[in-house]
Amino acid sequence: MSENSQRREAYELFLRGHHEWQTLQRYRMQDGIQHLLRAVELDPTFNTPHIDLANARVIQMISGFVPPSEAAQQVHQVADAMHASVEGAEAVLPALGWILFHVDHDLPGAIRAFSNSAHLPHETSITRHRSLFALSRHRFIEAIGLLTEALHVDPYSPWLNARLAWAYHLSGEAAKSLAQAEHALDIFPGHESTNIYGSIILAFNGQADRAIAVAEN
Repeated sequence: MSENSQRREAYELFLRGHHEWQTLQRYRMQDGIQHLLRAVELDPTFNTPHIDLANARVIQMISGFVPPSEAAQQVHQVADAMHASVEGAEAVLPALGWILFHVDHDLPGAIRAFSNSAHLPHETSITRHRSLFALSRHRFIEAIGLLTEALHVDPYSPWLNARLAWAYHLSGEAAKSLAQAEHALDIFPGHESTNIYGSIILAFNGQADRAIAVAEN
């Protein structure tokens, strides 16, 4: 296979892998990761699949599909492979920061990773890791600010709308949380994140029957 053919196949595998791992369905995510691994094998200089691998492993871990140690090992391997001088290497830092905090229990290292990537613009995985890191540290105002700002760029993102409702809920702002959850459910009634966060928020606010229906959906 020629070098150009390899790069073309690597790009096609990346596109397939990128789509599959974002479905949040266990076996499709695993298939997506296999596509990404193959893309990296075909073209080691193609940085985007490396970053996608790190982000996918974090979401697999959060979803309970892989052990934290396995996800951490993969993310560290990606971070090690992408030297800081490589263009775009900072995009792996939010995923690395999440691993450093939740798996390695290295708060200074996590703060450093998020600080060194603070200049990066909104992208789904980057904002997800940033907001979750803020929420994990009970920095609710910071998380709400991140999500609100991202929604100006991407107002029709199901998970951004649902995560904002969850951030309001955790911060104790019940009225805002319920209103945002209702907004997300109206626009994205079938999305997993909308139903997960929406069912919890509805139940907390005394709407048990509707919460059950949303959870079953």
